[in-house]
Amino acid sequence: MLSAEQKALLSWYRKNARDLPWRRTSDPYAVWASEVMLQQTRVETAIDYYERFLARFPTIESLARARLQRVLKMWEGLGYYARARNLHRAARESLNVYGGFAPTHEAFLGLPGVGPYTAAAVWAIVFGERRLPLDGNIRRVLSRVADLDTLKEEPYRNVGRGFLKGLRRAQVGRMVQALMELGALVCTPRTPDCAVCPLRRFCRALRSGTVDARPPRKQKARTPHYDVVIAYLRNPEGRVLLQRRADKGFLGGLWELPGGKVRRGEDRETALRREIREELGIRRIARVNYAGTVNHVYSHFSVSLHLFEARTRQDPGHLDGPAEARWISPGWIGRYPVPRGTQKALGLLRKPR
Repeated sequence: MLSAEQKALLSWYRKNARDLPWRRTSDPYAVWASEVMLQQTRVETAIDYYERFLARFPTIESLARARLQRVLKMWEGLGYYARARNLHRAARESLNVYGGFAPTHEAFLGLPGVGPYTAAAVWAIVFGERRLPLDGNIRRVLSRVADLDTLKEEPYRNVGRGFLKGLRRAQVGRMVQALMELGALVCTPRTPDCAVCPLRRFCRALRSGTVDARPPRKQKARTPHYDVVIAYLRNPEGRVLLQRRADKGFLGGLWELPGGKVRRGEDRETALRREIREELGIRRIARVNYAGTVNHVYSHFSVSLHLFEARTRQDPGHLDGPAEARWISPGWIGRYPVPRGTQKALGLLRKPR
């Protein structure tokens, strides 16, 4: 027997659920890909990426056998590239160890980059197991329904179990998605539409007047800002230099214009020459011209990218720095996975000056 809360929420979901592409499939690989994309990304943005990604890599086998650079290119612009690297690594390991998609929740959770949230989401939505994926939307709904003044996980899980209790396997996935959808469409962080909420009769925060204070918010740390210089550097043959970031770490595996942070007391051109010398071993740089600045915000910091056009007379085959780099035809830049900030900077070169 379903509770009144369960009936109200499932009924609302039947009438109001958005028609999203990952809700039209029971393929665990496709649902997994969608959940990875939706972490730190708005639904509206993820839809196009998801459809293109699944068209290019329709199965876990096709993703596992693809080159990482091709995967990163398909992910280009979506950000948080560690998600793509881990998705690729996990697909390869799953295929090598299990011959396809991981057969159990525990096996799936053991793959690279698969955390408790992702594993719970896939196993609840696809396989109907009573597992609660605690994303931001579900946390907000549960915090308000139960008026939880805490960020500790166990109280949320206790409330969530009530929504999953007694459900048939076919209902579990709908309930989990209903909680997500309610948080996305109605029980929003700011100005929630409590008047149309299917759980308004059961919401303790609404009765106590604490909706806006639930869940409690962490105090945000100040976001640092950096000045970064980058070069559109041509060699005597007219080719442009792209530098590849290490696979591990921030923007791992992507290609970008060479450069780096401006140190205290340095002017920008001095910083540019130093970075290119240290990273690539190029010492002879001429005709350095400022091309413009773009600003870009990442999750934990922001940057001002100061772009310079420059030329080098150095032998184009002679690069002896620690960074991996490649001289390419300017028209080939679009073939490489490039961060959004670099794309914005390259846009400066297309503007009339």
